[in-house]
Amino acid sequence: MTDRIRMGLELMKYGYNRGLYTVLEIFMVLLGLGYFIAGVPSVGAFFLMGSMTCQLQLLSSVSVCLMVRTSPRRRQLETWVFPAVNMIKSVLLYLLILGLRLIGGIWMRESLQTLPEEMIFMGLAAFIVMVFLGMAYKFMVLATIFFGLLFYAGFRLPELMAGTLSQLSPAAGIGIGLLEIVLGALVQAGMIRLLYGLPPSKLSQDRGLRRYL
Repeated sequence: MTDRIRMGLELMKYGYNRGLYTVLEIFMVLLGLGYFIAGVPSVGAFFLMGSMTCQLQLLSSVSVCLMVRTSPRRRQLETWVFPAVNMIKSVLLYLLILGLRLIGGIWMRESLQTLPEEMIFMGLAAFIVMVFLGMAYKFMVLATIFFGLLFYAGFRLPELMAGTLSQLSPAAGIGIGLLEIVLGALVQAGMIRLLYGLPPSKLSQDRGLRRYL
């Protein structure tokens, strides 16, 4: 398991436009943190979790490479390493936000009343992004439409369930958020396996790589 994840992290070094996607990933993380600090966690969650699209773009560009396409490990890379790397990053970002909120609550005496709602929304954002990534590299247009619908539904969820979510304990909210991340990774892995044999969408790759698809 550790070797497979290490393989994925190593392969990201050889991704197409690595510098660009690394800068974009850092920018999205910083922007997400900024929205959380500004008190807009719903937007911040999507920027934070959306940053995982950058690392997956690097991995998917590697899988386009002829050496990887003809390797028996390609299926393992796409069906196992992709969702595993996404889940690990999502959990790390989730724990980062949780840590910042707890520090704010303990040291700065900020209210933790909205903590369950914020952590559930973090998990929901990760779930939506991973479902999108599970189908985007085969059906980019359909996945984008689907993502937009899920984004709208997810954005409205805290507003519609504000009363219910506020009654949850912090521990329950944290647990539900982590469960959403795990489910998102499982759904993504299942969708990739289901769609594996289909040709990739040219819109899912940079223009320089499309001629290899």
